[in-house]
Amino acid sequence: MHGLLVALKTVATRARLAAGRERRDIQHTARVDKTTIHRFEDPTNPAWPDKLPVLMTAYSRETGRPLIDLWQDALDQWQENEGTESPQRTGVGPTPGGPFRPAPAAPPTAGTRRARRQRQAGRQDRPS
Repeated sequence: MHGLLVALKTVATRARLAAGRERRDIQHTARVDKTTIHRFEDPTNPAWPDKLPVLMTAYSRETGRPLIDLWQDALDQWQENEGTESPQRTGVGPTPGGPFRPAPAAPPTAGTRRARRQRQAGRQDRPS
């Protein structure tokens, strides 16, 4: 899913630059800290912003482009670059022609194993 995020960041940044707007304009409209805009426009930052709808709306207002157009451009770009982040590399997600593979579960901790043993012991102690 990071491919879509990178596409959103790229489209938003290009729209801002094409409109001659600065990051502080987006910051003011979205009412967020300047580091939020900096992190959002950084294509190497893999974190999804907490206020993505607010940010995208601010980019739309400041650039004069309809919000749906920004999203559509990002989706189009993501679709064009879909092969760059394939499930085969990550090992998670849908594979072409195959079922969805969830991420592997974390190994149980000592506390989890202890609780499991206690539950099992409790079942054995109960009369039938």
